[in-house]
Formats: sequence, structure tokens, C-alpha cells
Amino acid sequence: MCTTLDTATVHLYSSEEGIDYLASTQCIGAAKSPNVALCKNPKEPTKVPDVGFRKWLGLNYEKMSDEQAIVSIDLDEDKMNVRGVAHGGIVASLVDVAMGTAAGGGNYDTRKRLVATQELKVNYLTGAKGNRLTATATVVRAGSRSIVVSCEVVTDTGLHCATALGTFMTRRVAEGDPDRFHNTGT
Repeated sequence: MCTTLDTATVHLYSSEEGIDYLASTQCIGAAKSPNVALCKNPKEPTKVPDVGFRKWLGLNYEKMSDEQAIVSIDLDEDKMNVRGVAHGGIVASLVDVAMGTAAGGGNYDTRKRLVATQELKVNYLTGAKGNRLTATATVVRAGSRSIVVSCEVVTDTGLHCATALGTFMTRRVAEGDPDRFHNTGT
């Protein structure tokens, strides 16, 4: 599977552990959605359909599977506070997206479950300095109605700057969700 949408370009690789994504850039063709292009080669890139705030964040989806997600963000002056470290809201947003991606078992068209954040706790361990932050989110336990996820955030220099725990609830199908969910009564 390979599609192109408005933002982060990523490669899809299927494996027994799930789908791994790596950044890249060449896609062609057209698909059902007006903003989607299909690639010739399934190992070619895919863009995840981020909109609004998530699009502004400029997230990089490095891995998405049923139990884990790795999402990173490049830091620029707009994402820093007056002390020259990543603003706490940027770190919390990165954590929320990474954990929600892991809880959903993927992102948008690849996800297995529809989820919403129910609770989120972030412990800031040290100022997040550097050029990039990477959040690794892992499902601790998934039930039929709620999923608990942990997350670790490190800088591009290897500094462990935040740790988080979140609870995500499964939710009903809403307008804009992938077509495959509309027929299941989820």
C-alpha cells in the first residue's frame, strides 16, 4: 500500500510486527481521494494525511504497527520557548500523536481501531534541546474499550527528555474516518 497526501512522506514496509515507515519522496497517479496519489511500487513513499495543527507540527512517521509507533518532529524557532528548548506543548503534542498512533494500530487508512485520547500524563525530565525529538510509544495493554500506552521522548543527541503514559478509548465511527469502518458498526 502506498499513497501520497498533503504532508509527511513515508515508505511502507509490511512485516510480521506490523507496518514500518521510512521517509522518502516519489509518488505518481491518482486514487479515490482528490489529495491522494498511488505509487507504482509498494516500497515507494506514502504521506500521512495530517491537517491543521498536526500538519503545522511537521511530524515524521517512522514506524506504525499494532503495538508501537515512532514519530519525530524537527525543531525550529517556532517550536522553542524563550529558554531555547522545545516548548512543553510541542513535546506533549508529539507524545499524544505517537501514543494515539500506537493505540489505533496505525494512522488514518492503516489503523485497526478508532481511538481518542482519554487521559495523558507527561513527565518532563530535562529541557528538550536539539534539532529533532523522537517519541517511541508502546501499547502496555489493549482492552476492548481502552488502551494504555507508554511513551519515551529523546533528542537527536540521545538525551531522554520526557516520559509519558496515556489512556485511549475506542470511539464510534465519525465523518472522515476510512470507509472500511463505516460498515462495521464500530
